[in-house]
Amino acid sequence: MLKSSLFTSKTFISLICLLLIQQLIVGSSSIWITQLIANLSNSQYALYLFAIYIFSLLLPYVPGAYIIIQLTKLKVETSIKFMQKFMELYPNQILHWTNSDEQNKKIAIVSGEASNIITDYIDYLYQVISASLNVIISLAMVAIIIDYTIVFFYFLGMFLSLFILILQKKNKTFLSIAAQESRIKWNSLLLKFWDNVLLNNIYSLSKLKDNFSHKSIDFTKNSVKLEKFNQIISISMAFLLMLPTFIYLIFLAYQKVNDSAWLAMTIVLLPRLFQTLSYSYELLFLFSNLPMQNVNITTVLSLINKSSLLKEEEEISLLEKRVNLEKITLSFNKEKINPEIIEKLPTSGRITLQGDNGSGKTSLLLLIKKKYNESAFYLPSKHDLLFMINSHNFSTGEKAKKILHEIKESLEVPIILLDEWDANLDINAKREISSIIDELSKKYCVVESRHNFIET
Repeated sequence: MLKSSLFTSKTFISLICLLLIQQLIVGSSSIWITQLIANLSNSQYALYLFAIYIFSLLLPYVPGAYIIIQLTKLKVETSIKFMQKFMELYPNQILHWTNSDEQNKKIAIVSGEASNIITDYIDYLYQVISASLNVIISLAMVAIIIDYTIVFFYFLGMFLSLFILILQKKNKTFLSIAAQESRIKWNSLLLKFWDNVLLNNIYSLSKLKDNFSHKSIDFTKNSVKLEKFNQIISISMAFLLMLPTFIYLIFLAYQKVNDSAWLAMTIVLLPRLFQTLSYSYELLFLFSNLPMQNVNITTVLSLINKSSLLKEEEEISLLEKRVNLEKITLSFNKEKINPEIIEKLPTSGRITLQGDNGSGKTSLLLLIKKKYNESAFYLPSKHDLLFMINSHNFSTGEKAKKILHEIKESLEVPIILLDEWDANLDINAKREISSIIDELSKKYCVVESRHNFIET
């Protein structure tokens, strides 16, 4: 699981160690400054305490720099591991590939959401751990120097704030899911902008504008609603967190009004106490965001959850239901043949599938791909498969010819599956490409579905 590998990675562990060292150095500065003030109150001056105090303020920058480096490394490593896991799970998941709605949603997540959510989640973990260490160490220093009882009032404030945090969890989860769904739908719509805007087909563009209007309203409404809720909860939690500690501090100051040394140390430590309460507020705010973070990371991790994928038998069964062999004509080297040849393909030759739209020609090719897996190369009519050629510089026909030539020179699998390669080609281009396929069929078993079959 990606989460467990994140927490056990060397980079994550080294990050925590560096954070701990940094916070211990920062926390120790409170001890050195109060010792220095105590000496000065007794008309003593210790140069070494002053030097150590200055050193404790400067030294945290060193582990701080390494923390930023490790944090960046952790984000990159985790994003790479996610994509590696995706590449492990999805090969030959044919039915998922045919589902256009699922494809759009998952492409939106993989191409943008996943990396952003993983980065945000790691930043979130870093902020939680950093704030927690700061609060624990700073609170220990304040308790040692000022009064141990202050810890009780601090935790009383924490308890009151946590009570608010628990009460809001259900509503926060609901709002987080709504906001994320709106964002995914918005990102899916953005993927359609290029064709619809640049081609300027009025009908399609008007549909895009309608969707844009509707989804932008939802996106804005759900995002703002979530943020408003966050801010209301945050203000309530901050007030309840700080109130008990400040009341007790005022009480202590009244009791020790004549103790100038204690007052001097307390005044010096007030910024540290405010900082502790600020980090505590930040920590509670982060905890209030836990439902949203869980929703986001769960959505991403669901993509690499093996249980969400169909079993091979289920995929084959569903694909078989799409194939109507009675409506598909098969020919081998231009001679009509029995469909049973599909069960055991020859080592070479050209098998052509013909049939009306909806007869299941593509599904039959995908069944063959499913059966032979890595031993078959499937070339759809529209695709983003990677080849050596720069396909942007060629027409559809030229691109198809160059891809087939590359396949002929480089491919080592025995079966080639060509899905409606002749769509949108003129008769001359069809003849030229058909000739190339004839050459390929001498070395490979080529199974093709034809849009418009012509004799060549």
